[in-house]
Amino acid sequence: MSRRNNKGIGSLHQQHHQNNDAYRSLGNSINAQQLQSIHHQISTFKQYLTDFSKNHRKDIESNVQFRNRFTEMCSTIDVDPLNISRGSLFSNLTGFSDFYLSLAVQLVDIDLQKSIKVLAPLHDNRHQYEIIPVNQILYMRSQPKELNNDMLSLLSLAHSNHGWIDQSLVQNAQSWTVERVRNSLRQAVMDDGILWIDNQAPQSRYYFPSLFQDIVQSLV
Repeated sequence: MSRRNNKGIGSLHQQHHQNNDAYRSLGNSINAQQLQSIHHQISTFKQYLTDFSKNHRKDIESNVQFRNRFTEMCSTIDVDPLNISRGSLFSNLTGFSDFYLSLAVQLVDIDLQKSIKVLAPLHDNRHQYEIIPVNQILYMRSQPKELNNDMLSLLSLAHSNHGWIDQSLVQNAQSWTVERVRNSLRQAVMDDGILWIDNQAPQSRYYFPSLFQDIVQSLV
């Protein structure tokens, strides 16, 4: 009688292990199928998103209402077009990171212009800001002394030359006398403090710190 019971218990244990193995195998199979289905859905989504962005890119960039609808569509899948980092999946598929980056820069520029205009009555003689146009490019003047025409000419010339100038470049471009060039450069460095001088070059170069972006781009 005892042997029969032992045999029956052993059979139950064996059956239990077999069931566990079957359940585990079934679970792994279901997980694999679900994972494959998810990969397929992601791949399909990527293709649809790529096609949509290519077919409607101009509308998204130029049409405010269309862009709002696109943003609403993105929000339903937890994608924020205003929080796109370079190299992200959404950025690589659509290329919208450059668009929204450019938009953000423009918004910052507009905010600065409005802020300076609104705060102008509160400025004293020591702290005075002003937006000045130079060849259709806007610059912010952050010192009380106004820039004369020679300083503006130097700034414009440096902007077209990756942010720096030297004596020969100024003299040839502006047809100024040597004395006028030297006086203008000296004033910009010593009096106005808007130029930095680099004496390591064969001929001294003068850099506008306000044009560092142009300088960096010329080195890339």
